[in-house]
Amino acid sequence: MKIKWRQHELMAVTLLTVFAAIRYFLRMFSGAPFAENVAFYKKILLAQYAVLLIQYGCYIWLNKVIIAKLQPASQQKAMPKYGIAQAFIRYGLLSLQFVVIIYLLGPVSNFIAYSATRSFADPAMANLVNSVFPAHPQELCNTFGGFDITLFFVGIYMLYVVLREAVIYLAGKKNGRLLYAAITNQLTLLGLVLVAVQPLMYVILPGDVRGPLGVSVGTIFYILAPSVYVVYLVEAYWLFPQKGDKPLLHPFITSKLLLLTAICAMPAMFLHSGQSDGPWAGFFTGWLFHLIVTTPLSWLVYQQRKDRILQLRNIEKELGHSTADIQFLRSQINPHFLFNVLNTLYGTALQEDAARTAEGIQKLGDMMRFMLHDNNRENIPLQREVQYLNNYIALQTLRIQQSPNITVQADMNDAGCNHNIAPMLLIPFVENAFKHGISLVEPSWINIKLSCDKGGIFFSVHNSMHEKKENDTEQYKSGIGIVNVKKRLQLVYPGRYTLKFNADGREFFVHLNIQL
Repeated sequence: MKIKWRQHELMAVTLLTVFAAIRYFLRMFSGAPFAENVAFYKKILLAQYAVLLIQYGCYIWLNKVIIAKLQPASQQKAMPKYGIAQAFIRYGLLSLQFVVIIYLLGPVSNFIAYSATRSFADPAMANLVNSVFPAHPQELCNTFGGFDITLFFVGIYMLYVVLREAVIYLAGKKNGRLLYAAITNQLTLLGLVLVAVQPLMYVILPGDVRGPLGVSVGTIFYILAPSVYVVYLVEAYWLFPQKGDKPLLHPFITSKLLLLTAICAMPAMFLHSGQSDGPWAGFFTGWLFHLIVTTPLSWLVYQQRKDRILQLRNIEKELGHSTADIQFLRSQINPHFLFNVLNTLYGTALQEDAARTAEGIQKLGDMMRFMLHDNNRENIPLQREVQYLNNYIALQTLRIQQSPNITVQADMNDAGCNHNIAPMLLIPFVENAFKHGISLVEPSWINIKLSCDKGGIFFSVHNSMHEKKENDTEQYKSGIGIVNVKKRLQLVYPGRYTLKFNADGREFFVHLNIQL
């Protein structure tokens, strides 16, 4: 799981920037002196927006350029090796960028604020504007006015970045990194919400809205929200997983649950500190709230997450089984060792002037080459599958061409068909027809037909049936070819194929339709 601390921080800074821009705009319209001095209002507002964009741009620059090049450990990449000269140039340029950022945040921002607030001739107006848009009291000729203060605060932020990257690195390295990453994401999300709520309330709520205890809505939220979130995190990621098969009211679980909710209810005491019923009323109210509301909701979220994880694990297990089944089925039809033997036999047949034998070996060699190369792919062009079928039929025809009572017809029209198909998917039906549909003493026939359109492939095989002899060793053997092809169809084309078998005692046929 990826830790989203940096993303949450970027969202928080972006929201603060947007809310600050809205706040500047609203404050300018809410003050009567500014309404009477439209020119000054425009100048102050533009100056505020300029400083705001500088601050946001420097934050993006610092995190996306400078820090990003100094955090290979958090990205789990090795630090590139540099020579002394290359390292000096690289880190010298990064340091120069760091100084430029401090200069933009300090002296440049201060110059903008100073020039805007000191442009008023009326001291009362200047003081009023300076209260809205304060500037560091430095002379304009002081090029580095505010540089020292900015350097201090940026240094504090860099210490925070070191802590952030260390936590991300350790959370990604530990054995329970998924748990640590989940908790870290939850905590940074809480920080994002806490940062965004106050300015959002300033924009949405009219004035200072008070709750039932005379406390502002913002204060109530900042006291109760963290405690509720802590109860949820501890219960969902630590307490409930410890439960196992124990009942929820087991003494071991109940004692920890009561202690946790009691500790997290203590912040509610501050809401009742000025009330007649005293802080203990707030404590017991918060404790009851965590037991009745927070804990059931945490249990519900925990169960939903647990069910989702189990579903993902089942899907992963089924996918693993499916992949293993496909590999196993393919391994049954990949006799690699035969290819070299066929080359030897082909050369021997040519030396002995056995044309039919050489032709048969060549056909079989082409089939083996297909099995060795194309059979390892997920999909192949339909023409390659048809070519393999034609080679197989031609090889079988060599065996039965001296029998006049046997008829084999193959009508496989793949012209203009651009479909791909899983390899070795059609051959088992043809093998089955030659295995069970041919008799050297009785009239026999096999009709094979293949066609396709834009929607899919249509394949059918009809063959004669013959009564098995009592001494036939294949009488009670069904083989694995048809069984395998059924499994492959279910795995590769689930819900997109139709497979029908039928037999009337004289003829057996199979129809296969694959929607592609």
